[in-house]
Amino acid sequence: MKRCVQRYSGICCSLLVVFVLLFSFSSAGYADFGLDPYWGDGGFVTTDFDGGADNAFSLLLDNSNRMLVTGYCTNGSEKDFGIVRYLKDGTLDTSFGDGGLVSTDFFGSNDYGRSSIIDRSGSIVVAGYCWNISHNDFALARYLETGDLDPSFGYGGIVSTDLTGPGKGDYIYSCTMDSSDRIVVAGICLNGSYYDFALARYLRNGNLDPSFGNAGIVSTDVSGLHDYAYSCTVDSEDRIVVAGSCINSNSDFAIVRYLESGDLDTEFGNSGIVSTDFNLGHDQAHSLVIDGTGRIIVAGHSQSGSNYNFALACYLENGELDTTFGNNGLITTDFAGGSDSVYSCLVDSEGGILVVGDCGNGTGLDLALARYTANGALDINFGNGGLYYTDFNGESDFGRSCAISDTGEIFVAGYTDNGTDDDFALARYGEFEGMSSGGGGGCYISLLPAIGSFLL
Repeated sequence: MKRCVQRYSGICCSLLVVFVLLFSFSSAGYADFGLDPYWGDGGFVTTDFDGGADNAFSLLLDNSNRMLVTGYCTNGSEKDFGIVRYLKDGTLDTSFGDGGLVSTDFFGSNDYGRSSIIDRSGSIVVAGYCWNISHNDFALARYLETGDLDPSFGYGGIVSTDLTGPGKGDYIYSCTMDSSDRIVVAGICLNGSYYDFALARYLRNGNLDPSFGNAGIVSTDVSGLHDYAYSCTVDSEDRIVVAGSCINSNSDFAIVRYLESGDLDTEFGNSGIVSTDFNLGHDQAHSLVIDGTGRIIVAGHSQSGSNYNFALACYLENGELDTTFGNNGLITTDFAGGSDSVYSCLVDSEGGILVVGDCGNGTGLDLALARYTANGALDINFGNGGLYYTDFNGESDFGRSCAISDTGEIFVAGYTDNGTDDDFALARYGEFEGMSSGGGGGCYISLLPAIGSFLL
């Protein structure tokens, strides 16, 4: 029986938005935006699996508005896939797994869940990587709605795939599903001395799809050096769009689009590939979303001096930067002079772009949210001038995934340092009468010219 500790604590959150010239102003618009004081304990919950480090990377809302949070948990000296399901009020769903928690060990060593989807039947697919004797392999597990492994998937509910042979690591960082209910995963594989973008497509039974790429697998060398794929999605034509980074002296945003067959889409960028340099520093994309007009919005971080800032780029369907967004397609945001990075983005029902990650607070990191309008400007009617951050317990907090409910509440999942190790963390935000959107701190917004958007 696993021990579960669910912790609650209060919040101290302050924020001041300063545009390029340190322009100060009072809170406006969503003056009552903040953590939901009626949910969990003051708006958030944390969950410890078994006394070790637990990190959450993915958040989904199911048809019953239950929150499904996935990542990895510590089981003794090893890491396993970890899943938690919460009821609408933030309490653990005791009908799921063991008191609301599920952990899965693949081969007796370390396994890391990084992304998840819920299919049309309500089954839960978690993807990541597992250690297999001498290297990491692609790893997937499918669960029934009860949290039990689905015996009709792979071998007893789990699948592992070795892309490049013994001693060479393969890692899934993102998964999605196409219109035919096939599971598409993206990550990296080691080809020779360098990592490349790596994709695989699986049929519903867990077998690789032989109609995709080379027997179900595709790898792409973007730059000739290290390339890292961190996020993928499927568009309305079942084309697969993947975002991450590639090495071009420094690291740049890299976006690749594939046809349904797994071939590079030659109508996108230069033979299917685009890379974008923000300001001659290290740039890395962690998340992407396609909006209602077909634009591809990619979010991550961009280097500014010794720190990193929120960074967004917006591309037209053909891979060119959308010059109506930000400054020629790019925008960066500095919260308070520390290092800030986006790990998740989505487009809401009004066309606004919500991004979630973490921001530097001087001594550590806080969970951070920002909302931009469709043209890349900060939405001053959100939080405090478009920004909001949350300190869970005085230690570092990490935002990794976000979702919006049908009634407009914003959920953010990640993990928080409890002083000894990390716990799953889940927060709910909304508009509530009498709440303050905060004040204090600092933020710089920069509309950057595109140093280079390369069609490789």
